[in-house]
Amino acid sequence: MDLFFIPQRICWWRVLFLLSIFQDYLSNMLDCPPTCSCSPTEIYCNKSDNGISFPLFSLQDTGNNGNNSIEDLFKNITSIHIENWTGLQTLKEVDIELYTGLQRLTIMNGNLRVVQARAFSKNPHLRYINLSKNPLTTLSWQLFQNLQLLELRLEDVVFECGCDIRWIQLWLQRGEAGLQNQLLFCTTGASRIPLHTMNISLCDLPDISVTHSNLTVIEGDRVTVTCNGSGYPLPEVDWTVNDLHSINTHQSNVYWPKVHSINLTLVNVSRDDNLYMLSCIAENKVGMANASIQLTVYCIARCEPPPPPPLAPRRLSVPLVINDILVADLTVSKTPFIRRAFKTATQSRRTYNIRAVPPAILKLDEPERRHETCVEFTVRGNPQPTLRWFYKDKLISPSEYIRTDMDTYQDYLEGCLNFRNPTHHNNGNYTLEASNFLGVATRTVYGHFLNAPFSEGGCRVCLTVYLS
Repeated sequence: MDLFFIPQRICWWRVLFLLSIFQDYLSNMLDCPPTCSCSPTEIYCNKSDNGISFPLFSLQDTGNNGNNSIEDLFKNITSIHIENWTGLQTLKEVDIELYTGLQRLTIMNGNLRVVQARAFSKNPHLRYINLSKNPLTTLSWQLFQNLQLLELRLEDVVFECGCDIRWIQLWLQRGEAGLQNQLLFCTTGASRIPLHTMNISLCDLPDISVTHSNLTVIEGDRVTVTCNGSGYPLPEVDWTVNDLHSINTHQSNVYWPKVHSINLTLVNVSRDDNLYMLSCIAENKVGMANASIQLTVYCIARCEPPPPPPLAPRRLSVPLVINDILVADLTVSKTPFIRRAFKTATQSRRTYNIRAVPPAILKLDEPERRHETCVEFTVRGNPQPTLRWFYKDKLISPSEYIRTDMDTYQDYLEGCLNFRNPTHHNNGNYTLEASNFLGVATRTVYGHFLNAPFSEGGCRVCLTVYLS
């Protein structure tokens, strides 16, 4: 029995020894603030302090230790609690930017008056913030816009009634961040009123609209889209175009008192921006609204002019090539896709080769019961094919009981013909037709939803009634 316990005893003392070495190493690198207690994951300060600075570890001489080790030590702090600090009046971005792993922050029962707009910009993991019992008079929603905040505590903070805190009233009404469980007040003159009863005119969330829901262009095009933000106060409006390859310019127009419009112009549209989501954001003191436009770019490859074809009575003035075949007949240009390609070729006075794909139905499955009953399909084609469904050779019109839902990825269409509560009357052949200017593809599947009532082996069951 003694031999059995000797290895465990040795391992335990080794662990204690290593822990003591690590604690010495930690204490040599960082010192806890004087009025606080610290652990590897928490800073807790509940003693009265009139210092004006946010509690920060003091760096010691670390010799050859790398900066990465120090950064990791700050990152490991997940909770900071500060209470009774009367000197801390302003919370700045630089105060907590090193604590990138911070999840809980409490600054309460102090003298905090201002929280700067980007104070939490380096703390994306914050889920709990407690600013109770501080003389804050206002607070911006933009502090929290990039946080997935679960709880915001503001008890015994008396704000100034006004448009600046209208967003708090809206959060109260929506039950966001636990505010609905708190009694919040604001002052108007000498009166203090419950915040949820505050009545502010000309102060609400902005409205937003864009000129397109989807935008289809040909590579090299120039196109302009407009985003309108309206409301009181007048919102700031802008397009977010991070990682957009196409050259773009923004033009702002303000129509007082409530409309702010932004024109986004894309120049020489790049094929690399196919399926890019153009997003517009409108912001004011109360909150934000956004709208998006999906950009579809048809690719065109420049090529050498092919040998001139025999003269035709209606030949195009500029060579236009579809899949390496010269288009000479204007009747083809009745297709909007070709008309736009021809316009691009004409303006640039160069030959263009359009890489087009005829429609193909890659998959058409039998009905499958999901949330609704789905006939799943996958179709490919460029330009995007037009889809039509037929039941027993009759065109299906969309309704609340039968409809098509689909998504687009590059030149693929994937989706379902959805049925709501189908019966045996819906049994039969369903044909999908996909068409673009290159041709038409069709495919048929038999849909069996329910057996006919009172049927057995395909024959109706007969009931005989005997009368006496």
